[in-house]
Amino acid sequence: MDFRIKFICEKFLYVLFNDIVLFALLVFGYYACRIVPDSTALILLLIVYLGAVFCFYFIRALTVLGDEYDDVGDLAFFIVLKLIFLFLNGLGALVFIARPVIAILLIGINTLLVSGTQYYRILLLLRRRYEICEGRFISAERYIIHHGTHHRGFSAIHYVAQFEYSNGGIISVCIDRYTYHRIRSKGRPKAKLVSFDFPKGRTYYEVWLG
Repeated sequence: MDFRIKFICEKFLYVLFNDIVLFALLVFGYYACRIVPDSTALILLLIVYLGAVFCFYFIRALTVLGDEYDDVGDLAFFIVLKLIFLFLNGLGALVFIARPVIAILLIGINTLLVSGTQYYRILLLLRRRYEICEGRFISAERYIIHHGTHHRGFSAIHYVAQFEYSNGGIISVCIDRYTYHRIRSKGRPKAKLVSFDFPKGRTYYEVWLG
């Protein structure tokens, strides 16, 4: 099967699976809030569940993904996006007191927004607006970098992989946790580095391990 078709199918199934799971968890939480009896144990379990959902959003907001790694660069844009992301998902908690139809609609919209850039990259793949480079990954490391002074600021999580081009040259790119563990388990795997041109001159990188 053609690489492009395989890549599109894999991405679409991965994104769809994540969206379905997230949507189902949020819907479960919504209805659980209404059927949990006045039991301390069950209420505590519900609090743990809602905390886990919040941690999902929080960790996702703190994780730098798809960019070239730069531990001293200006991350003002990332800070703004992170704050907007957390604010919108904080407001998303209001769905638990909304009417059922409105709540399900808002949960669905929120789920799609979480994967918005994923669907955008699938669109770019369909339109053949990407570049592919052959090579291998020579390392994968995890960094938690604090930005700010005097204990003020914020921390960002970087899963960083060094990609060595087949024709020479090395680039460090920020990847997701799942890909990070796959690279670590495979040693120095051969791979393809796919780059997408985003608005405002930004380049987004994605890994294809096959």
